[in-house]
Amino acid sequence: MEIVREEGGEEQVQGMEQQEVPMEQGENVLEEPMQEDVGENIAEESLAEAEEGAQPEEEAKEEKKRKPTKRGKKKGKKTESQKEGKKDEALSTTITKLRKSLGKSPEKKKEEKKEEKEEEKKWWVKGTGYRKMTPLEQQVVYIKSEYPDALLVVECGYKYRLFGDDAVIAAKELGFVSYIDHNFMTCSFPNQRLFVHVRRLVAKGHKVGVVKQTETAALKAAGDKPRDLFTRELSALYTKSTMVGEDVNPILTAIEGEADIATVAAPSTFLMAVCELPVQDAILANRGAIQIGIMAVQPSTGEIIYDGFVDNKARSELATRISHIQPVELLIPPKLSDETERLIADITANSPREDDRMRLERIAHKAFNYQHAVDRVVEFYGEKTTEESKQEKTSPKQESPQQETPKKGKKKVKSPGDSSEEKETVLAQIFQLNFPQAVVCCLSALIIYLKDFGLQRALRITKNTQPFQKELDHMILNSTTLKNLEIFANQTDGNERGSLFWVLNHTRTKFGARTLKTWLGKPLLKLSEIEQRQEAVTEITQDRLEVLRKAEVMLGKLPDLERGLASIYHKKCSTAEFYSIVSALDKVAVELHGYQSIADNQLKSNLLKTILIEVPAFLDGTAKFLSLVKEKAAKLGMKNDLFEDWSQFPAVMKTKEEIDVVTAALRDHRREIRLTLKNPSQDYVMVGGVEFLVEVRNNLLELVPQDWTKVSATKTATRFHTPVAREMYAMLQRLREQLTLDCQQAWLNFVDTFCENYYQYKKAVDHLATLDCLFSLANVAKQDGYCRPFFIDGGTLIHIQNGRHPVIDVLLDEQEQFVPNSTQMDGDGKRCMVISGPNMGGKSSYIRQVALIVIMAQVGCYVPAESASLGIVDAVMSRMGASDDIAHGRSTFMVELQEAAEILNHATSRSLVILDELGRGTSTHDGVAIAYATLQHLVTEVKSLTLFVTHFPPLGELEALYPESMCNYHMAFLTEANRPKAPLPEVVTFLYQLVPSMAAHSYGLNVAQLANIPPSILQVAAVKSKELETVVQERRSEREQFRMMWNAEFVEAEVDEMMVEDGAMVSQEMAAAVAAPQQMEATEVKIEEMEMDPPVVKVEGMEVDPPASQQQELVQQQAPEQQAEVPAPQQADEPPQAVVLPKAEEPPQVEATSTG
Repeated sequence: MEIVREEGGEEQVQGMEQQEVPMEQGENVLEEPMQEDVGENIAEESLAEAEEGAQPEEEAKEEKKRKPTKRGKKKGKKTESQKEGKKDEALSTTITKLRKSLGKSPEKKKEEKKEEKEEEKKWWVKGTGYRKMTPLEQQVVYIKSEYPDALLVVECGYKYRLFGDDAVIAAKELGFVSYIDHNFMTCSFPNQRLFVHVRRLVAKGHKVGVVKQTETAALKAAGDKPRDLFTRELSALYTKSTMVGEDVNPILTAIEGEADIATVAAPSTFLMAVCELPVQDAILANRGAIQIGIMAVQPSTGEIIYDGFVDNKARSELATRISHIQPVELLIPPKLSDETERLIADITANSPREDDRMRLERIAHKAFNYQHAVDRVVEFYGEKTTEESKQEKTSPKQESPQQETPKKGKKKVKSPGDSSEEKETVLAQIFQLNFPQAVVCCLSALIIYLKDFGLQRALRITKNTQPFQKELDHMILNSTTLKNLEIFANQTDGNERGSLFWVLNHTRTKFGARTLKTWLGKPLLKLSEIEQRQEAVTEITQDRLEVLRKAEVMLGKLPDLERGLASIYHKKCSTAEFYSIVSALDKVAVELHGYQSIADNQLKSNLLKTILIEVPAFLDGTAKFLSLVKEKAAKLGMKNDLFEDWSQFPAVMKTKEEIDVVTAALRDHRREIRLTLKNPSQDYVMVGGVEFLVEVRNNLLELVPQDWTKVSATKTATRFHTPVAREMYAMLQRLREQLTLDCQQAWLNFVDTFCENYYQYKKAVDHLATLDCLFSLANVAKQDGYCRPFFIDGGTLIHIQNGRHPVIDVLLDEQEQFVPNSTQMDGDGKRCMVISGPNMGGKSSYIRQVALIVIMAQVGCYVPAESASLGIVDAVMSRMGASDDIAHGRSTFMVELQEAAEILNHATSRSLVILDELGRGTSTHDGVAIAYATLQHLVTEVKSLTLFVTHFPPLGELEALYPESMCNYHMAFLTEANRPKAPLPEVVTFLYQLVPSMAAHSYGLNVAQLANIPPSILQVAAVKSKELETVVQERRSEREQFRMMWNAEFVEAEVDEMMVEDGAMVSQEMAAAVAAPQQMEATEVKIEEMEMDPPVVKVEGMEVDPPASQQQELVQQQAPEQQAEVPAPQQADEPPQAVVLPKAEEPPQVEATSTG
């Protein structure tokens, strides 16, 4: 809704639909809408009659005539029209004051006070002229002023409506048609579609508020002021992370058979708060480092994750946590550092679909201020209710730290003499944890934000609070690795299909799928826990017991128990949802209770035994709550008749007794009515929701007493309320309203009692999720070609026999077959594999395959291989692909180096590092140098298990220097030369088989041919490639011949000198002569790499060995420019020094015959 200030102080309200118009007594005004709501095809009805309870015009006029005689209206008493007019004027003035006060300073308020009466008459829309706001419009404007950032969905009779800019936005997002009605744009949809459309709007990133009528049309019509505006209040707010409540719960309102992607619950709905504080270290601060705190809460499940850390300028640590937690909403201060802002913008912009984008919510800096945060947090945990304290006392595990300081915390906040240190001590006692300052600030912001949604209770269960990363708890998978290995989503379109999670996810429940995703993001490091899962999976795959098969079938029939319990805990569930969740829990308890004896005696897996025995114990008591509720009433939402026994709710019993008394009096009053009308069968009728009407035929109206009140009439009969019936009916309506309130309070008390055992019910659901994940992993293990990996305790090795890529193996057609490859890596032996080969030969798929098999194994899953023996890997780190980062101002090469730097800084000897073509983003010699130095550092210093893919042959030189640690491989292939008239690239057949040795060529032209590059370009490229290859081969051949001849001459000359001088030291001339050809060789190689023609040294009479005394003179004549760079002499018996640049490569035909 937008207020546009026009010239002369006039305000223009843009936006809203068909609306009530202020009506005089007896009028029934209705404006037809300009056009229908195409999105829902709803026929607009009279809102004036539904909104103000207006009577038909004829009946209103008839009643007007009867009032002076029947009711004895006094002279001078104000008419209803005058009352309504004054009421409208007062309400309009109040609204005007409210709107003018928003954002106005006290001085401006005083200046504009004189114009209030004029302003309230100037609400208008261009093209419609001046119109006074209707009562409903005023009501909506008032609610909108309190929630300006939310799209308000307002209940109006049988449908929900949006007004103003809210209507325009909603119509665009939902495909509706909005139109002007009175002063505002509007659109609408029927009540039963609330669930669908609210979720669609929320998925688009909007905050949606649902405004409901707090009284029914029947109660309104029977009340004292039937034509007054319905009272409405905001009942719920929803964002992506706060979708908890009956309005958005698929158990209640999902239409069967409706396929709507917006209604599918996301795997996780975390709300994450991020706070930044400066680091104390000046050196780190100068490098762009900053202290970051995060806290993520999932209100729908109660999970809480926190972490505090120092991040580098690239914000890689924050990116890793966001990639793991995958929040749908981010809570941040108005301004963060530029690096963090760019990271958040980049993550949001790179979402493949708009529905998947994180929603950003910025709140005031004060919420993140540390001193205010400590006060707010301690106060929040000091305001514990009696029910919550009782809940924690009855929890099955150790006492929650909340119990220790519920009252002390509250007193400390209000004590002016408390120091910040004392408050921090109280805070530590609450959580039994020492939160970093930035994490406390995040917790404070979450408390403030969730209070608006009524979901702050999710933060009170501190037992659900877990650090993001415990010491030696799980494998490290940073954000780059999650993306490169496609753990949760593929890199093509960002969907789940084609990811590792897609391959492993065979879960039957939504809460099981969320747990499996957590397992996959945090593979285990403790061998005992890994073996526990493996034993359970093995036992399930053996399919020995019928109990396990029945348990799996049972899981497939369960609703989302985790979110259902959270909805109950937040008191936002309906009676139908409560009954569905509790009845499901009770069925689980009953069924698993019958399996306990079998599980205890026949199951071998301790993990399965624990689950099947503990779940019924945790769910003990659900049958009691289920027996107290009537099934039919719960499913229909009838809270007035919900419980079998109301004796535990004395307030409800009292109100019901009073209602029975009034109802009995009304029944007894029928005898008097029958005598008056002389009709022994006369009884009450109910018309239009109005009860206890006496219907009299029009030919018998003379029998009607004067004090009877006419309510309605038809052509044949007239309906009245007797004075007694009118008074008793009004009393009955008040009692019914009181009963509704009492029943609502009784319902909340009942839910509170149920939530006293929330934590143990949550533990039972966690056990069921674990069981579901084990069944899912067992389904994977049953596939052909999967084996159980064996772990070597304390070892660092990867031995995989004929391993396959788990995703590609599934995606291949039945006619295609994946080529398996083996891997042999040992931390104490050959721990590095340098892999080369032609483009598209399968190098990247192979290194991904090894990494995915390691991750699957440490999750507890079987792996796609004939056999696998592994050591525990503490991290999988990757650098793959080539892409720039324009948003962060980083080139392709800069992205490569930053990812490589993170690996070098964090990798350990127990890490698995995979590097794919490092250095290709710059010139050849720079790329070779960086790749060479990086690989050498990983081999000699870090000593991690490394898979290094490259197209640089010089990297193969390292195998000669470190033969015990490295080994060269390439992906085998076959070549076949084209024999057309015009030269074309060779045809390459990929064998996808890993074989030893380096490949001499990459056959990039073959890929160009596959990519349909025009033949003319390929011909030119083939000719040029052949020329360059010939030049290189000629230079290398000349250099090799020169080296061999020169070395032979040096050996002979040295022997002659030693014989003459009898062991004297080699002369300076000899030393210079020895070094000269080596320097010339280095110069030739360097020039060759720069693709320049090197100077050729021509030695006359080369077939005749020149004397040793002439060598120095000859070198000086032929290459004087190298004289100044002559190194020290090298003894003939010393091994040659390592050269970064390659030796002569093996002939190409060797590759052509490497068929594997």
